[in-house]
Amino acid sequence: MNVPVLRKWDAAVLWKRWVDGTYIEGKALPIAYARLKVAKFDQTVPVTDTDKVISFTVTLPSGPTDLQTWFLDSSRKLLTGAYYVPATHAFRRSPGIAG
Repeated sequence: MNVPVLRKWDAAVLWKRWVDGTYIEGKALPIAYARLKVAKFDQTVPVTDTDKVISFTVTLPSGPTDLQTWFLDSSRKLLTGAYYVPATHAFRRSPGIAG
């Protein structure tokens, strides 16, 4: 299983870089839903103001695939995609294999 994670903070807080190299905090986006589409998996989940990470558990087939992300407002209108999507692999043990 792979567990793609959408980080609300990455998309919700925009940063501006000034000439001197410092960053100032931007305006938070009104994210109400997160959507992940990868292989045949396509799911949209609600997001609350306190959520910092949205996790999905997905079983993927072997081989290359496409991944798409969306952050949506309360009307399900596209705001942006996820800036960063880490994925981890969870190994499954086959029956009959000791370990």
